[in-house]
Amino acid sequence: FFGRKICFNKENGMCFFSAGKYIDTAELKAAIGENARQQEIVQKEVSIKWIRFLDAIMMNNNVKPEQIISLDEVLRIGKTVGILSRKEIELALMLFHDSGIVVYLKSTNELKNWIVLDPQWLFDSLSCLRRDHSVNTEEIIAHKMENDFQNMKVNGIVSGDLLDIMLRDLQQHKYFLCDLMKQALCLCEFPVGNQTYYLMPSLCQQQYNGEVSGLNCKFTFVHSFLSEGIFHKLIALCLSYSYRRQKPERISESKINIYANYSRIDLDNARTIKLVREGDEILAFFELDDKHIPEHILMLVSMLQKIKAETKFSGLLWEMWLQDPATKNHLRYECTCK
Repeated sequence: FFGRKICFNKENGMCFFSAGKYIDTAELKAAIGENARQQEIVQKEVSIKWIRFLDAIMMNNNVKPEQIISLDEVLRIGKTVGILSRKEIELALMLFHDSGIVVYLKSTNELKNWIVLDPQWLFDSLSCLRRDHSVNTEEIIAHKMENDFQNMKVNGIVSGDLLDIMLRDLQQHKYFLCDLMKQALCLCEFPVGNQTYYLMPSLCQQQYNGEVSGLNCKFTFVHSFLSEGIFHKLIALCLSYSYRRQKPERISESKINIYANYSRIDLDNARTIKLVREGDEILAFFELDDKHIPEHILMLVSMLQKIKAETKFSGLLWEMWLQDPATKNHLRYECTCK
């Protein structure tokens, strides 16, 4: 999860521990502890100063309970135990992150300025956008944002004003959470006029049942499970790419065409691709007169590789099939190269 290490069940060759296999929770806890002690990260030697640093952070949290703490505060705590170098503190935080003690990400300025001490807070905060019961409907009605709320539930489009309401108790960390979701490829941001909107493909509920035409290539995930999350992340990456290439004044909320199993994406003002999910396959459709199809295919492959790297899912494997324009049959990419 965001690069944190997972304690695998090596004894049974699984990535989880079955509670039904153990007599009680104490035995289950002992089994997990035994596996955890065999992890490479646990065997790594660290200086006493780093251990004192971690203890100081946790003791500070006991005095003033906080689920998330600023980097400035951590730097201050580091000085009290004799760590004066910012670089050394960041190295220590990265080790604590890899060990699963804290969540510390450095991909954006906003993310690296905060350290999450309680991972459960992170899940609870992100779920504010995904659980109906966490929404104050009276507040939605009072701000006359019923249409915005419905647009989010059906189309996955969240207005900036609605996001402020849903994260009303987390305003200080709004940009941190948005950057985190972008990093996880769950959200992309786009401007419409003077307003900012956020698209979360995973919230889309409608199924597309229409016909899709054009020359296509397909990615078949025959050796691994294709989750909805992978498809949604691919849509988010394509849309982010599209918004970067288009002028803000040409972007319109009404032009967004996203379904749970389909997306039509304008790569720029002249080129369009359509993504369709069918079972364990993703099909990409292109216009017949598009001269940039090879570029689009390479872009999609690059995006899938990014998803694989970001999710740490080494088991995400696929075969690529290209459609012959003459026969409409599909040929595996290796055969096509020959």
